[in-house]
Amino acid sequence: MEAAGFVLDAESIMLANNGDLHSIKAFDPSIKGRTDRFAYRFVKP
Repeated sequence: MEAAGFVLDAESIMLANNGDLHSIKAFDPSIKGRTDRFAYRFVKP
């Protein structure tokens, strides 16, 4: 994004999942759909 001229304006952990142990790969079927998520907002000055 930065290479395209955008700047990180904000980030949020509102989609975080406290139950995500971070010890299993995100694409493992046993945790599919229950991993931490995040949101970034980029703006172009």
